[in-house]
Amino acid sequence: MKKSILMMGCLALLMAGCNKEQNIEEPQQEAPRHLTFDIAVNYSDDTRAVKTEWEENDKIYVFFDFDETTTNVEYMTMTYDGSSWSYEFSNETMEAALLEKTEGKLYAVYFPIGTPSFTISKPYSYLTTIVFNLASNVQNYFRTNYSSSLEVPYVIDTDGKLTAELNMSLGTQDIQFFVPGITEYDNYLLSCNQMQPTRPSSIVYNSSEKKYTASYSVGGTGIDVKGYYYKDGIVFTGQLISSANDVSQDYEFKVTDTKGTTDESDDVKYTLAFSGKKLVYHDAVKLPALNSGRWTIDGGNYINSHEYVDLGLSVKWATMNVGASSETDYGDYFAWGEKEPYYSNLDPLAWKDGKSAGYAWGSYFDTEDEGTTFTKYATDKKTMLESSDDAATANSDWGTPWRMPTDAEWTALTKTKSDTENYTWTWCDGITTKYNDSTVNGWKVVRKSTGATLFLPAAGHRSGTSSNYVGSRGNYWTSSLNSSDSSRAWFVGIYSGGVYRSYDFRYSGFSVRPVSD
Repeated sequence: MKKSILMMGCLALLMAGCNKEQNIEEPQQEAPRHLTFDIAVNYSDDTRAVKTEWEENDKIYVFFDFDETTTNVEYMTMTYDGSSWSYEFSNETMEAALLEKTEGKLYAVYFPIGTPSFTISKPYSYLTTIVFNLASNVQNYFRTNYSSSLEVPYVIDTDGKLTAELNMSLGTQDIQFFVPGITEYDNYLLSCNQMQPTRPSSIVYNSSEKKYTASYSVGGTGIDVKGYYYKDGIVFTGQLISSANDVSQDYEFKVTDTKGTTDESDDVKYTLAFSGKKLVYHDAVKLPALNSGRWTIDGGNYINSHEYVDLGLSVKWATMNVGASSETDYGDYFAWGEKEPYYSNLDPLAWKDGKSAGYAWGSYFDTEDEGTTFTKYATDKKTMLESSDDAATANSDWGTPWRMPTDAEWTALTKTKSDTENYTWTWCDGITTKYNDSTVNGWKVVRKSTGATLFLPAAGHRSGTSSNYVGSRGNYWTSSLNSSDSSRAWFVGIYSGGVYRSYDFRYSGFSVRPVSD
């Protein structure tokens, strides 16, 4: 009996021991490590590029040092969201492989146009070639530049933080030209007698030397290049020929507006020449706007470098307002009879000397008693604006034969709104209905028989030192004085509900849309 009690006691002790072992917690597995990034993205100091800041959705493609075993294209995509960069690897194994490193070399490239794909080849075990598969219009790009080398050093600390500095630079001989005031970049090409197009093709990494080399193709001088849109204009990039670097040369630029078609019969060609101009590699040159009057124009409907449309009326209508750089740009604001705006700058607002009252009698040229008496267009009995006081004719950018429309000419245009057999009027709200993909509100007028189109933006107006109804209404001066009240002149107002004819004080700051006979 004692023996059996003893055995039972031993069994109980063993079971108790087993229970204690079952209560011991399993050791927690260490969480997988992930890379974090401290990557500065700059422009190289020796590149005076037109593009000086990153924009939302810009992407930089980063390639890390390949080795003899690399068989797949591996890269990291950096995407800018407007304030910071995000990072994404092309495959799942890249991050783990990088975490095994403490340092290395990388190469980064930025393409302003399109989304590339990449293919890999290995002519030798120590050479890895990455081919850029790009759309045919990609003729410019930025790549890393570090102490005159393409490869950039990076380090990874024990916490998995990857640190590097990307100094993005143009190609060695690249040069950029910026043409302001163009929004439809797909339609425009530029050529220059001292520039040749370059096209990035591939990079090669030599794992034994730990060095990158880049390859690109070069075309001949005078060949068209396609640009990309940046801040209300187009940037064109090419390679400055070596004989023109830092040497005075004669330059001829040609811009072609293809109208978005392959039919060359309706192309508009702009030509601009400079003599004795000295440019150097990496220059960024701002050319005049195409409507500045500096370009010679061949083809299209242009007067003094300004485009017009023929709506089948008594006059030709300019496609943009005085002071505007495009059809959807509001342009400047003028008092009736004044040749210039009262401000020197709109944003931020800065008034000219003697015009601090803004659009009020205190700024107006033809009265000294707050609009009680006038000299011109009053005692002289004149009721039509003279060319010397016309904001279109007297403007050096427009000039004769451009002028402000008469009350009758504006009335003839507005009457086409009810002529639905021959014309269509569409209010563009910038959301559901857009004019040329613009968010600007205004009326779109189309002559059905020819497709000729005029856009009148809702530019608002200026009164005193304030702006009013910008984006919802617009007021356009006529050249006609109100004969029964010499302090006022006729204008045409637009808003989403229609168009109307009215009159207002001469000092009011309204838009001017020129016409020509």
